[in-house]
Amino acid sequence: YNRNQYLTLALVEDYQTIVADSLAIRNRSITVAVAILFVSLIIVYFFSRFFTRPLSHITHAANRAAEGNYDIAIRNTSKDEVGQLANAFTNMIGQISERNEAIRNSKRAGEMQSWLMQGQAELAEAIRGELAVNSLANKALVFLAQYTECPIGVFYLVDDKNQAQVIASFGYFSRDGDQFRINEGGNIVGQAITEKKNIVFHNLPDGYFDIHTGLGNHKPKSLIIIPIVANQKVVSIIELASFTGFDQLKLDLFSLISQYLATAIKAATNHQQMVNQQEQLERTNHALAEKTEALNQQKNEVETKAHELSLANQYKSDFLATMSHEIRTPMNGRPVPYNNH
Repeated sequence: YNRNQYLTLALVEDYQTIVADSLAIRNRSITVAVAILFVSLIIVYFFSRFFTRPLSHITHAANRAAEGNYDIAIRNTSKDEVGQLANAFTNMIGQISERNEAIRNSKRAGEMQSWLMQGQAELAEAIRGELAVNSLANKALVFLAQYTECPIGVFYLVDDKNQAQVIASFGYFSRDGDQFRINEGGNIVGQAITEKKNIVFHNLPDGYFDIHTGLGNHKPKSLIIIPIVANQKVVSIIELASFTGFDQLKLDLFSLISQYLATAIKAATNHQQMVNQQEQLERTNHALAEKTEALNQQKNEVETKAHELSLANQYKSDFLATMSHEIRTPMNGRPVPYNNH
């Protein structure tokens, strides 16, 4: 019995030892598993941020690009597949942006070219067939002032002596002391005659002149003087003032229409000279006709007087002949005394 009891006690002690060891092993396993799980979660978290954040940036950039905003830059320092994808997307967006900018520039250039061509065509239509210099100048000035949004302008005609005279104006009224005939080099307008090139002034000083309307007065911002040159000679000058200034597009327009206006002004001037010469010739012919008529009248008067004088001489000759005959006839009929010795 004692032996059996001893064996029983030994078995119980072994069982308790085994149970304790098992519990210890289980606890260590649980601890290790929890640690492994924790480390795994940390690794997953960091890997998730490492992979998903660039993808999130790419997704956000793609959404902005879909809205038409191509000003996008994805910051990326990784060299793996995600980094390569981000770099490829950035390059693609850059190419699209450059292409769109080229399209916009091309469209803008087309619109500018269209504006220039339209200006040329409308100016040509405005002065087409106009041969009166003053009327042509007025139509050209009105069109240019309205097309380039200039509230005031003056058109000068330059004669053979290089003197400029105002022949048309737009939104302009004369001031005391204004010079309507300007000699070459006399002032800025005269200087344009000498230099034969545009003269532009920006930020005009106070007191230079004001543009008056029914609602008040306003100072212009810029002034341009445009010489119109034909065969190396200035034939006219256009002076315009603007509230907004003259950009390169407007300067290009003035250069384009300058030669056309020069040809039109020259043709109108030649036509006016021909008309003046024709009128002078007609006046001369009329004066010659009057003189010829007066000479013919004088000739007729002389011929009449000569005829009257001839008749008077004939009458005189006939009278003298008759008197001579009458005188001789009595003498011929008187008896001659007979002397008989």
